[in-house]
Amino acid sequence: MLGPLELWTDGARLPLGPPKERCLLALLLYAAGRPVPADRLMDRIWDGEPPPSGTAALQPLLSRLRRRLRPVLGERAELPHFSRTYRLDVPEESVDLHRSRRLENRARELAREGDTGAAAGLLREAEALWRGEPFAEFPGAWAASLRDRLGEEHRALREFRVGLELDHGRHHELIGELREMTDEHPTAEVLHGQLMRALYRCGRHTEALAVYHRLRHRLHRKSGLPPLPELQRLHQQILQHDSASLAPPAPAALPAPAPVPSAGRCPDTLIRDIPTFTGRRDELRTLLAEDDPRATALPVTVVHGLAGVGKTALAVHAAHLLKDRYPDGRYHIELRSHGPRPAGPSEVLASLLLKNGMHPENLRGGLDELAALWRSQMADRRALLVIDDAEDSAQVRPLLPGSPACRVIVTSRHRLTDLEGAASLALDVPTEAEATALFARVTGSAGASDHGAVRRVVDLCGRHPLAVWLAASQLRHRDPWQAGDLADRLAAAGALDETDGVPAVGNAFRMSYAELSSATREVFRLLALHPGPDLTEHAAAAVCGTDPAAVRRSLRELTGCHLLEEPLPDRYRFHDLVRNFARGLGRRTDSSAERDAALRRLLDYFLTVADRADRLAHPARRRIDVRPGTPPPAVPVLADADDGGSWLDAERANLLAAADAAASLPTAHAGLFPHVLARAFDTWGIWNVAARLSEAALVTW
Repeated sequence: MLGPLELWTDGARLPLGPPKERCLLALLLYAAGRPVPADRLMDRIWDGEPPPSGTAALQPLLSRLRRRLRPVLGERAELPHFSRTYRLDVPEESVDLHRSRRLENRARELAREGDTGAAAGLLREAEALWRGEPFAEFPGAWAASLRDRLGEEHRALREFRVGLELDHGRHHELIGELREMTDEHPTAEVLHGQLMRALYRCGRHTEALAVYHRLRHRLHRKSGLPPLPELQRLHQQILQHDSASLAPPAPAALPAPAPVPSAGRCPDTLIRDIPTFTGRRDELRTLLAEDDPRATALPVTVVHGLAGVGKTALAVHAAHLLKDRYPDGRYHIELRSHGPRPAGPSEVLASLLLKNGMHPENLRGGLDELAALWRSQMADRRALLVIDDAEDSAQVRPLLPGSPACRVIVTSRHRLTDLEGAASLALDVPTEAEATALFARVTGSAGASDHGAVRRVVDLCGRHPLAVWLAASQLRHRDPWQAGDLADRLAAAGALDETDGVPAVGNAFRMSYAELSSATREVFRLLALHPGPDLTEHAAAAVCGTDPAAVRRSLRELTGCHLLEEPLPDRYRFHDLVRNFARGLGRRTDSSAERDAALRRLLDYFLTVADRADRLAHPARRRIDVRPGTPPPAVPVLADADDGGSWLDAERANLLAAADAAASLPTAHAGLFPHVLARAFDTWGIWNVAARLSEAALVTW
């Protein structure tokens, strides 16, 4: 898999089938023996446009793949299936990708134990398995995303190995390789720092300084940002000929390197960066300049401004630029102050402490005790926190680590002037130049060719980023339109009532909604009834009362025009302003009976799957039967206790929001949620929430 897809046995390469069969094999191998839903296979093999025949079209591919693999794998080639999922039972050691990952994990363990020579040997063995770019033969956004992810994995592997070999004094041998790597990754700061060290140790001081200046120029041209503080210090050490600091460590005193963050080792809950992020150079410089490794107090910055002005986008973009400096954790904490169910600090702290490995039994204290545990846990760590959508300082204070080695960025619609020691960064609407640049970035250069019309569009949107983004996405997906047509439609749409103090976005919302298909308009209104922070395809199908294939088309349409975001794979969410707009439409368009029925379908879905997950995760507990009023149209596949526990953890915020919503309904749901989630409450350590929901359940019973 680490290059063109190939199948070998007994030293002979076996022929593979046509592209769709190869894609099926690659997807099953990548899953490493885990079940893969048929819907996901269909979506990726047919690049988002599966045939109308549904999974029937998958069967011939599965049959041909079984026949092809049977001589090699025997019984394991049968591709066992369970509840519309398929898996390929292949030893991880026989798949180069999984073997490379295992070698790297073992190398990191050896390095932490001090055996850096053996660690470097294992890393070279892992690198030898990489033959080219993985998944290069497959089209589609999913394949591009995997290529990017695996490319980063490969680079981190090589950076780690080069760092170990530099520590062993092999700088002469590494210069050529490092030059090739910096050519491949012209803004990779770790690699450039390694090349500078190698050149300096070889007496090539001028060349080392030239590497720094080239990198600084590239970074400034790309993002307007300076190199990392570590590189700036390295530059100063070279200028001052600080040989003691730049020499390789003595073998006897060689420290085990800090592990590079990787899945399952370092908490990293940052949401994905926005590819169309544009402008805000001064604000970014401010955020990065406040990241001072010599600070003696915790650096906190409050980014404040209007709803939808881009606070979260700025904070997340800055966090991705900063994240390599914080190897002990990167946390995106959503307080959801303007959502249906704000997150309280006790609930957030319990979740953070659990993510860091604390046992639930230690979480029985009140807010002050939890905050003290959190500060103690973070005392010796370098971690980055983005605390998103805070209503007031009281929500934020308990979440702040005490260590000055951490970094906190808070977003809020308010200044939070009473948050002690915090720097304030006001975010206004972008300048006209920034707003037109954002428009051009979203539409492509052709969409911005009529500068006068583009300025008119931007003015009609009040230069509000969310409104500009929505308007530009309409032009991007409609080839016949020109910017002038878009401006005319925006003007004709007329402004809606002011939304959360932001009147400029109303006409952009209305125009985007008018361009949706009739089926997607209904989906848009019903999804806004979801009380939680995000939703999956299965939850969307439940609230809409339709099959996942139909909902998938609408989700694709909504994300395509930016009325819905997908910050993580298969996890969709509304911007607060968009949710409020959709709910207002629902109240005017759909009857209260239709809205109540949709919410009950959603609660039935969460109860059904939570009950299944709880039975797998906690099979021995006493329980009552849970019979939903409306069986959901589709549910995720949960095969064992790990699947059950993982689903409960992933849906925690949504389950709690659903339980709160159920407590206000005259149905049996309010009594069932605390029962089904009883063991989950213990696992999560949120007994105060459990008590409140149980009291509401008593009224129902």
